[in-house]
Amino acid sequence: MVENAVASVFTKTIIQEGFHKFAVEVHSARLLGDFENFIYEGIRDGKKVIIRYTHSSHRTYEQIISEIDWVCFLKRQEIQVYEHYVSTRGNKLETIVAQDGSHFFICCYEKLPGKRITWQDCENTPTYIEKWGEVIGLMHKATKGYVKPNGVVKRLEWHEEDLLNLDIFQQHYTSTMLKNSKEVIEKVHALPKQEDNYGLIHSDLHLGNFNVHDNQLYLFDFDDSSYHFFASDLAIPLYYTLLSRNLTEKEGNDQFAEFFMRHFLTGYQRQNYLHEKDIQTIPLFLKLRDVSLYNAMLKKYDLDNLSEKQARFLKVVKERIIGKTAIFE
Repeated sequence: MVENAVASVFTKTIIQEGFHKFAVEVHSARLLGDFENFIYEGIRDGKKVIIRYTHSSHRTYEQIISEIDWVCFLKRQEIQVYEHYVSTRGNKLETIVAQDGSHFFICCYEKLPGKRITWQDCENTPTYIEKWGEVIGLMHKATKGYVKPNGVVKRLEWHEEDLLNLDIFQQHYTSTMLKNSKEVIEKVHALPKQEDNYGLIHSDLHLGNFNVHDNQLYLFDFDDSSYHFFASDLAIPLYYTLLSRNLTEKEGNDQFAEFFMRHFLTGYQRQNYLHEKDIQTIPLFLKLRDVSLYNAMLKKYDLDNLSEKQARFLKVVKERIIGKTAIFE
């Protein structure tokens, strides 16, 4: 559900040119997603691959090169992430100019094995939750040793993301919402930053961004990776798993959240130590995600033609922001 202005210049010609640049068979194209990027599956050398198109209004060329560098670093640390493929010109990132003069940046990487799991799978098999926590702990331990190469730009700090720029969205806020959202951001700003609680993290490792195969988690979608507090990376899995559960189950969410975090932290602490005072900030990061996700929906939804589901979602998040509550505390 990329913005209409971007979708209008994302033509069939651009899709085909991107496939050609990475020697992927055009007839094999299958759209997988279109939230912030256009994601396609295709066939290259007989194997399934992923082609991602990112518009210049979302990320710069340099920011994506930085993302690719970090993913390659994680792969060298033997974390299960995808391998980037080079184009016919030997590049990991290519550019196509759209008809309005803007750009699409295209990368291609392997399609990871396995399947996605659900919150029900987590409830029935808590070892999934522990593995989830463990792989995030591995990433946090690894990122402490990441050194940005010369010539590669630094990924954004968490507060530089436009979804936390309240000036862009304040016309849709009540005065109380604006005040409370600013307060959440200020509280995060006030937290002490140290090597053992802050660094380059995934920032969006929810149920939709990894596969499970042979008891291993295979991670993808590093588009939101940023410099952030490690506790945020612990809050995101809980936040989205509760959102998913809330779609069908209205009772027992607090008990499920406690169950989830108990197993998640068991796995996480096998690989990385995070001080208890940092773990106690997780509710604050749940509130921060409410603010950024609310703004993401304002950006993506047609606010004049909201579906019942969309309107209900905005209403629930708005009520939490006004009430200064988190999805779980």
